[in-house]
Amino acid sequence: MIPDVSTVWDEIQADPKVECATVDAHLWCRAYGATAAALDDVGTIIEHREDYPRWYPHVAEVKSVDATTHYTRIGMPSPFADRDQVFVANRSDEGDARVYRWHAVNNASAPELPGVVRLVDAGGEWRLDPQPGGGTSLRYEWCAEMGGSFPSWAQSRAALLHASEMIDGTRTAAEARGTP
Repeated sequence: MIPDVSTVWDEIQADPKVECATVDAHLWCRAYGATAAALDDVGTIIEHREDYPRWYPHVAEVKSVDATTHYTRIGMPSPFADRDQVFVANRSDEGDARVYRWHAVNNASAPELPGVVRLVDAGGEWRLDPQPGGGTSLRYEWCAEMGGSFPSWAQSRAALLHASEMIDGTRTAAEARGTP
């Protein structure tokens, strides 16, 4: 699911740093950032999906479908249709790092909605690494495909906007938790 270590990434933005690559005919992107917040605090932000609309402007709705499955609707500006995804996420520890991975699934309890494009190839990961002296390095990687009839000219713009919102939103959420 996640591109392997041999993937060649092209940097498309410096701040926040964003790289993209085409893997198996799908656009994948990853963004980098850092926060002064402790790894556990950032992990709490990522695990509390119901708060995402507060921190990430493009996230219109998040809800649990069942104990392991989640639903997210992404608000899109007119004239584009909203997107949604149904996914399973898991957390793992890799040395000192914490990794959250998710991938799209079908779930009868989350039927497709009229006028909303279902992202059937959704997937990605957050990788959190503790920084020497405190704080957390952030890497957010995702399948940036927008599905439906999304125009190719808008694809990279949407990916850059999403990258900035995810990194900046995580920093803002960390500050709101009392961490600079």
